[in-house]
Amino acid sequence: MREEASAAGRDPQSLKCLAGVTVVVAPTREAAQRKHEEILASQTPEITVASYAWFTGLDLSSYDPATPMEELHTEMSQTQIERFKGQTVGDVLRAWHRHGVRADAIVGSPEDVADELCALAEGADVDGFLITPLIQPGSTTDFIEHVLPILKKRGAFRSGYEEHTLRERLIGQGSARLPDDHPAARHRHWS
Repeated sequence: MREEASAAGRDPQSLKCLAGVTVVVAPTREAAQRKHEEILASQTPEITVASYAWFTGLDLSSYDPATPMEELHTEMSQTQIERFKGQTVGDVLRAWHRHGVRADAIVGSPEDVADELCALAEGADVDGFLITPLIQPGSTTDFIEHVLPILKKRGAFRSGYEEHTLRERLIGQGSARLPDDHPAARHRHWS
């Protein structure tokens, strides 16, 4: 993305890349794994089918589990069809039950989760994360109470903000408005 921005004449650092992550955290790795399995066990097959149908319009329960995904067609989320290319309906139902539209959850102790997030941020050159909770408010509360203090201590998360706008908080002070190299800047109606 940053290379594309540079090729388009934009400052590549003006783009901020955020990755969606799901976190299951508990005091120990083993407790977190048990918690994750309990959450997954609480989801019925009907919920899995309904969730996939919500994204794609396809009721996978009406197909034989051996049906190749390439045989199915929908006008809705092509991403959720394409990502399972080469798999069967049964494969998709098992995968969707485990993580839905998300990637696999990061499961572990507070330190495990903080380590993984920091490694992802550095290795994938992402600027932050969008936490996608499995259950509310529990997943969010667990993250705030157990992982956030570690990230703050490591300097990987701010303790406060001096900036006044979201754009300034993401990009930096002095950037309250779109930069001149942003494609939308040409649509400004004020100077």
